Amino acid sequence: MDPDPPLAALLLAAGRGDQQAFGDFYDTSCARVHGLVLQTISDQELAEELTERVFLQAWRTCPQFDPREGSAFGWILSVLLDQQPIPCP
Repeated sequence: MDPDPPLAALLLAAGRGDQQAFGDFYDTSCARVHGLVLQTISDQELAEELTERVFLQAWRTCPQFDPREGSAFGWILSVLLDQQPIPCP
C-alpha cells in the first residue's frame, strides 16, 4: 500500500494518459528524485540530465505502475535505478 495515496493517484491517472496528473506527479516528486541523483552525481548538469531521463521513462512506463506492488515514490526510484549510468568525463 502506498504511504502517499495522492502521489499514487496521480501516477495511476497519468497511466491512463492524463498529462496534467503526470505534471503534478513531476512537480511533487522531482525535487526528491533530483536530490537523490545529486547525492551520487555531483555534476549538476549530469544530474539534471539523468533526472530528465528518469521522468521521460516514467511517462512512457507509468501504465505499468501498480500500487499493490509498492509506493509511487518507490516506483519512480526503480525507474531511476534502471537508468544506464552517465559516463564520467
